[in-house]
Amino acid sequence: MKLRQSVVVLLIVLPSLVFLTLATDQDPVFKATTRLVEISVVASDDKGNPVTDLKKEDFTILEDGKSQQLSHFFTEAMLRGAPPPPVLPKGVFTNRPEFLPSTPKSVNAIVIDYLNTPWAAQTATREQLLAVLKTLGENDVVAIYTLGQTLTILHDFTSDRKALEEKLKNFEGTLALRGKSQTDLIRLSSDRWSRVFLERRAEAENVYQATMQRTRTLLTIRTLSLLARHMAGIPGRKNLIWMSAGFPISVTPTNTTTPTVLMSESTGIRMQNMPRAEVALSGDSASLFLDTLDKAIEVMNDAGVAVYGLDVMGLVVPMASAETGFNSAVTNSALVRFSRDQVSQSSLVELSGRTGGVATLNSNDIAAPMKRALDDARYAYTLAYYTTNPKNDGKFRKLEIKLKRPGVKLRYRNGYTADDQGQTQAPALKADLDEAAKSPVIQTAVLLTAQLQSKSKDEFILAIQIEPTQLSFQQKKDTWEASLDLMFFQKTPDGKMNGVHAALPLKLNQDAYQTVLKKGLLYRRTIARDAGAYALRVVVRDAINGATGTLDIPLERP
Repeated sequence: MKLRQSVVVLLIVLPSLVFLTLATDQDPVFKATTRLVEISVVASDDKGNPVTDLKKEDFTILEDGKSQQLSHFFTEAMLRGAPPPPVLPKGVFTNRPEFLPSTPKSVNAIVIDYLNTPWAAQTATREQLLAVLKTLGENDVVAIYTLGQTLTILHDFTSDRKALEEKLKNFEGTLALRGKSQTDLIRLSSDRWSRVFLERRAEAENVYQATMQRTRTLLTIRTLSLLARHMAGIPGRKNLIWMSAGFPISVTPTNTTTPTVLMSESTGIRMQNMPRAEVALSGDSASLFLDTLDKAIEVMNDAGVAVYGLDVMGLVVPMASAETGFNSAVTNSALVRFSRDQVSQSSLVELSGRTGGVATLNSNDIAAPMKRALDDARYAYTLAYYTTNPKNDGKFRKLEIKLKRPGVKLRYRNGYTADDQGQTQAPALKADLDEAAKSPVIQTAVLLTAQLQSKSKDEFILAIQIEPTQLSFQQKKDTWEASLDLMFFQKTPDGKMNGVHAALPLKLNQDAYQTVLKKGLLYRRTIARDAGAYALRVVVRDAINGATGTLDIPLERP
């Protein structure tokens, strides 16, 4: 695929062209843009019922103890009452959520985590979810995803209850073990030598599972970030209901055999007085995983996504040896797994608490927590302010919300990290772009609108309008600078995706910058058509803050 890039970026609705030049000098750069912090807040009375009549003046926001000016306030009801957008002209495509079919103003995305859930619990999970779907109201809009070796869209956002039920009935977990577990086989075996063999096999399985844990952990964390970026462009509260036996992130102290945890009201479960360097992940170094998880949580908080962890294992009871009297080593192995299960559940609590959601553990009924999540989506408040602290020093900033009305309990994320934004290194950039290209879901952190016109049977012209809201502009003397990475992938019937990367540095004077903020950017590109290509995926990524938008455009045959 060959591309011919125009040397200009057009400003929407302007008759003139704004020429871009590369920034080559090394003068100091300061970041003049102020960070907008958005917080989704759930309010309830002492009986747990939603409080729906709060006003903007009822709230006070503190960041690290300092009062902040509330600049934005809205409720989910305000969003649902907004007029529908105009119909897109023929040949115009967008990733803006308000234009996508069946996308709601408030989002409830359900993930069935087959990757981290034993097969025995998968059937029960599906049956209980089917029962919950039957209780949905006509205004309840949800999407269902499954996580196996990859993320799968079972059904996109819809209020069609029957369509959701049909998809769920016909799906089976691809990672399910279609047989007895090793401990079940040991319990059923009465022959001494067979049981010795199975015990050794169980030990080998444990070693295998340990090696697989790293892969499962990274895939799980990556999926969290992916779904957050998918929902980022939708205003208001986004609920991610994660149905799982627990994350594979089992955080345990290195100097003990039994995990010791303490409850933290603000963030869930944390290790007892354990510095980060002394925390292990099933014997492996945990620093990589914990840092990666922290970044994923920051992505979710920036996108306004609250996680509701639903433990699908029910009441977990360690296996007793009295029933069969088999070797105590197997019993101890089961108890170790029980301890690990308990600690892996702590990650559900931690993730839910830090994003403003709620985790439900050891429950045989998911109907009540599902109803709570749906109610939170219906009645949440969204508050936003521009922080008075301009430093991006990588430090955590504590958030506190006070309310004038007594007797109301508030639930929200407890803070955010003011990460220092810098240019992404080449390996990480390639990985981010590849992930955005191959993802089954689009990303909406950068909003895009595009039009495709055929130039000839071998070429077409692509025009993309890029909304600058999430772009990171930096002021340098009298100019405003930003940097974008763009990728254009053509999909062919053989499953291949041929992509070309283009770096786009921006350098605008003050007038051009103000116009861009009001009207957006229009980027033009002439693209050579690949033989047999049937679709084009466009990826636009801010090189500084990592915000990404993707868009799929069907290609008509010439």
